[in-house]
Amino acid sequence: MTIEIFPCRLEGRVELPPSKSQAHRALFLASLSSRETFFRPWEESRDLQATRIGLEALGAVIRKEGEGVRVQGPLTGRREGDQDPLNIPVGESGTSLRFLIPQAMVLDRPVLFQGEGRLMDRPLDAYRALFTARGLTFMREGDRLLVRGPLEAGDFVLPGDISSQFLSGLLLALPRLEGRSSLTVTKPLVSAPYLEMTLAMMEDFGLAYEVWDRGDRVTYLVEGPQESSLKNLTLEGDWSNGAALDLFNLIGGQVDLDRPDASSLQGDRDYPRFFQALVRGPGRVDLEDHPDLGPILFSLAAITGGGYFTGTRRLKDKESSRAQTMQEELAKLGIEVRLGEDWAWVEAGSLRPPREALSSHGDHRLVMALVPLLTMTGGILEGEEAVDKSFPSYFEKLESLSLNYRRL
Repeated sequence: MTIEIFPCRLEGRVELPPSKSQAHRALFLASLSSRETFFRPWEESRDLQATRIGLEALGAVIRKEGEGVRVQGPLTGRREGDQDPLNIPVGESGTSLRFLIPQAMVLDRPVLFQGEGRLMDRPLDAYRALFTARGLTFMREGDRLLVRGPLEAGDFVLPGDISSQFLSGLLLALPRLEGRSSLTVTKPLVSAPYLEMTLAMMEDFGLAYEVWDRGDRVTYLVEGPQESSLKNLTLEGDWSNGAALDLFNLIGGQVDLDRPDASSLQGDRDYPRFFQALVRGPGRVDLEDHPDLGPILFSLAAITGGGYFTGTRRLKDKESSRAQTMQEELAKLGIEVRLGEDWAWVEAGSLRPPREALSSHGDHRLVMALVPLLTMTGGILEGEEAVDKSFPSYFEKLESLSLNYRRL
């Protein structure tokens, strides 16, 4: 879809949507129990829908109730031992796929994942090496991935410089295995806060594990089988989406947000510090652990005197190659971006009204990065529906803040 945005100033108060990172983990952990777990608030983005559908296919019962959602397991895989593949659509959700694969591997039956967009082009080699070394099936063909277990308890080793989603995905499956398992991760850890979130939520759900830190590596020991035991959970607001809304305050808006507590384990809790660095401009920010903030921070640098970004290699493996697509879109607004292998420089300049439509490139984070700029210059944005992947109420909230736009 296409929208036209007119210059405007946003004002008012909004509540943040619940943390998508917490919600994914809560769905998986609650599905490990034969008792019901209720958590709130609930806003089902396309990514969370993919996780819900996948867990339901594996035997969980998930139903919306009021402002929250009620979940009951345990995961069984339904008709385990069946030779017909269990089909699970995962859309474009990397988190859903990487968390669901180990759960599917527990089963003694084939599971076929169907992806969309760039999903199956995003890295999966860590799992492929881990599972094929155990003689398990892991075959990708186009947008489909076929896996088959059964995965047995044992000792697993993964490098720490891969996405923490691989580490979290395996840790969330180990409690289902019969016997003691270990996951050894070499240091340094990429996106360590998200792994910490997984471990903290496992504790909240009553799942036991041990940690052995040996300096250059850390080992997590999990005895199985275990069932989770938490009955109720309140999810935090989402820091990543909070950054997208807070950006309006740096371009003349007055948007009042209930920010999550500073003790939050969400990786993007650091965004206020990055904002401050760029406002002083030209700032320097390392995106190694914060690829979801990249587009927002590029936009901020474009209006505050430029910025230098390192750790941009990880921006390639998202819904779009974010450094390149932001380079293309900011050029339409008169801002030059220079790119290296693992760095980006947003040049100082003045925004100008675009002479052609901006594009989301099918990336939800680009929508949230470009809309604030268009409230300054006016212009057309194509593919605004991509925001539904993580923040389906985004435009509804902006309308409450007096966003001046129309759908074309």
